[in-house]
Amino acid sequence: MAFYTVWVGGSTSCSRSYMGEQGAYKLTETQIRRWLPGYLEDAGYDPDTEEMWGNMDRGWDEESKEDDLPTYSDITDGCLGWGAYNDQTYGVEDGEGEVIWSCELEDMATVHDEESKGPKISSRIDEDHMEGVWIVYNFSEKGGWSTEIEIPDDEEFDFSELVFHELEVDGLNPIITSISYKGEDYTIDADSDGKGNDYYLVVDGEFYTLA
Repeated sequence: MAFYTVWVGGSTSCSRSYMGEQGAYKLTETQIRRWLPGYLEDAGYDPDTEEMWGNMDRGWDEESKEDDLPTYSDITDGCLGWGAYNDQTYGVEDGEGEVIWSCELEDMATVHDEESKGPKISSRIDEDHMEGVWIVYNFSEKGGWSTEIEIPDDEEFDFSELVFHELEVDGLNPIITSISYKGEDYTIDADSDGKGNDYYLVVDGEFYTLA
């Protein structure tokens, strides 16, 4: 069997570059009624982001009450994927570590056509993430992500069967959730070091910075 590494990050699968790990947690109706009074009645709202941040920061030792906000760990458990910044590279390496295909993220939209038969980006808008009330986070990370694909020795790697799956969420960079090859999904294996993080309240696509 032959092994191929597919990555997003620096110029090779081993290069470390800055990326964003992003996730989200959708608030329940009970949480919304407590923290955004007037929102459900369409009477306007003025979120107290400082109070909300303090609630998240408490780090409950016991099971949270139904109307409490999620803690940091609750939110990060909802990881959506890795958001590549504009200077990132998509690429494929063979089993010897040789780069056999690569493309800058900003050029990916043009690499798949009938003539080139290159990889595709499958972008979709998750409507659920664009409506309602969410707490989202972005961790600035230094590293990258990759996954390994195994195919029979007598087969050539078919770039036209490689798809990078992106999730589009208002206000965030495109989020890479997985890749697929010949219809089979491969999950992200991330190697990164955290450099900082930001949390936001998102109300129907409008962002509010949490302290």
